[in-house]
Amino acid sequence: MLDLGVITPPPSEYGDGNTCYSGSAIGEIYNSAGLPPSPINRRRDRSDLHREKEANRSKQFTSRLQRSTSACSERNPNQNIGRRRARTFQQPTPNLPLDHGLKALEPLGEQSLVKMAFAEQQQWITVQQKTFTKWHFPPILYDLKGVILIHLIECLSGESLGRYAAKPKLRVQRFENANLSLDFVRMRGIQMTNIGAEDIVDGNRKIILGLIWTLILRFTISDINEEGMTAKEGLLLWCQRKTACYEEVDVRNFTDSWNDGLAFCALLDIHRPDLIDYDALDKSDHRGNMQLAFDIANKEIGIPDLLDVDDVCNVAKPDERSLMTYIAYWFHAFSQMEKVENAGRRVEKFVNSMQGAWEMQSAFERRMRELLEQMREQLVRWKDSKFVGTYVDAKSQAMEFSAYKRGKKRKWVAEKSDLATLLGNIKTKMSTYRLRPYEPPSELGLSVLDQEWSNLMKAEMVRGQQINETIRDIKNALRKSFADKANDFALTLNTMQLAISGLEGDVEDQMMHIRRLKDSLAPMHQYLEK
Repeated sequence: MLDLGVITPPPSEYGDGNTCYSGSAIGEIYNSAGLPPSPINRRRDRSDLHREKEANRSKQFTSRLQRSTSACSERNPNQNIGRRRARTFQQPTPNLPLDHGLKALEPLGEQSLVKMAFAEQQQWITVQQKTFTKWHFPPILYDLKGVILIHLIECLSGESLGRYAAKPKLRVQRFENANLSLDFVRMRGIQMTNIGAEDIVDGNRKIILGLIWTLILRFTISDINEEGMTAKEGLLLWCQRKTACYEEVDVRNFTDSWNDGLAFCALLDIHRPDLIDYDALDKSDHRGNMQLAFDIANKEIGIPDLLDVDDVCNVAKPDERSLMTYIAYWFHAFSQMEKVENAGRRVEKFVNSMQGAWEMQSAFERRMRELLEQMREQLVRWKDSKFVGTYVDAKSQAMEFSAYKRGKKRKWVAEKSDLATLLGNIKTKMSTYRLRPYEPPSELGLSVLDQEWSNLMKAEMVRGQQINETIRDIKNALRKSFADKANDFALTLNTMQLAISGLEGDVEDQMMHIRRLKDSLAPMHQYLEK
């Protein structure tokens, strides 16, 4: 839970860094440092109750500061003894007072400690103010009426806060506006302590900066999630993963790990290598590298310049909140780019899948149409086929029918099975992408194919029977014709044999009779050839 009522300055050699300065103690710090009065104390409309509250806080701060000063002087008694001994052996320096060395070795007074703490605190406030006020509404630090704060919260939450005083003239109206904003923030589950409407109305910069940080953390950084870690841990893990392949970059925190600017350059190189040549960078030019990264991020990616180079390079420990706010913009910018790229890849994959589905549908219809046409052409060819009645013609048609069974029919069986599988794949793909189921045209459906295939099988069976019967009939006719001719030929031979064996008389008469028998053999030869 964030404590918005106090500010902890960075550690220094004058204290342990844990001393807390409340928002109401600024006036005491100004007075102790010998500076002009704070703008908070110059407000004439502060109520007596608030004055008493501030006085009590100042007393508490003074007592804590005195205890801290005493602790600094009593931290090492031996050190004080050593200092006293050193002063005993000091020789007077020409043109310098005798107590010059003594004054140099004396511990800092309360006023000097307050001045140093105030200077460090002011530097811290300046960096956060510059960073946070660039986030959305720069004049929010001077919004003493609470109107801009209401507008900011409405824009962030997307909800209306209801009625409020748009032009408050009375202090009580300003208090109502501020309370309206704070109550809404608390209702959203954002825990806040040590902050009230008077801090906003009185322009307490530290408290308002804390409030802005809370809003940034809630609406910009808290949605960063890496493996279930907190927002800060998740953002740090994201930075470490993105820069892990760069030897010169070692991101351990949100402070001194970013001083050389190489971490920012590495983030640019890993996401947009077209914008920066990381290998060509001068790794020793910290300011140049950081300025280059900031300029590219602002001009090419649209990341606002929340920080200056001096805010990160020229300080030993940059402000953690300011860096987290700025790096969160990098996270969201590159995460959005990755989301767009992922969405593009998903769209491309979907388009490719859809294109594949459409090509499969087109191929199914084309192949189905070709198969049906070939089957129907075969049916027509068989229907129009005629037998001339010869054995050669019947045998030729029988061989053609056998070739059909070995070739076309096997291809058609495989094609029929492939078409059924293809249609199933199309329907599965359309169902996977939750698209309208594909139904082929009515004349190209599987039922039509099954019907045509059934007709083909019937015609094939009839065709085979016709060929077999035709060949059998032709063989029977040939057998009978051959038998008749053979019998006639045998009868003729027997007749001639009897005629020759019964010849009598002169030789010349017998020779003449034989010549007549020979002449009668020619018609028999022609008869046998038929």
